[in-house]
Amino acid sequence: MNGDSDSAGVAGQSKRQDKELRRPALDPGLRRDERGWGYAVAVCAIVLIAATAALAQERTPAQRQQLVDLARVLGESHALGQACDGADEQFWRTRMQALLQQEAAEQGLKTRLSVAFNDGYHSAQALYPRCSDAARAEARKIAGAGEVLSGKLAGP
Repeated sequence: MNGDSDSAGVAGQSKRQDKELRRPALDPGLRRDERGWGYAVAVCAIVLIAATAALAQERTPAQRQQLVDLARVLGESHALGQACDGADEQFWRTRMQALLQQEAAEQGLKTRLSVAFNDGYHSAQALYPRCSDAARAEARKIAGAGEVLSGKLAGP
C-alpha cells in the first residue's frame, strides 16, 4: 500500500481534499510498544482543538504558521505512534482530521496543514522506521514542541 492509492479523509470533503491527507505507506512488520510518550501531545491536541473552534475564522499570519508547525508535529507523532504502537494506530491522524475540520474557512490553509502533516510523517518515518529508545526519545521531544505550540495557539 502506498500514499498515492489509499486515502481516508474527513466526511463531506471533495476527493481532492480527501487525497490531501493520505494514509502514508506502512511497514506491516511494525510492533506495538509503550504509549506513555503520547500523553502530553494528546493533551496539547485536545487543548488546541478546543481553542481552534473559537478562533478558526480569525487567524493572524503568525498563528497560521503555528498551526502549520503543529500539523507537522502531529504528522511526526503519527509516524512514531505507528512505529511503536502498530500500523492500526490512528490517534494523531484523527486529531489532524479534527484540526482540518475546525479550519474549514480557508482552503489554502487546509492545504498547507495537510502538506505539513504529510511531510512530518514521512520525515519521522524515514528517521525512525521501527520503534526504539531513540524513537521514543524523539516522540517525547516532539510532544514538548506540540505542547508549546498548543499553548501559544490557545492563548492566555
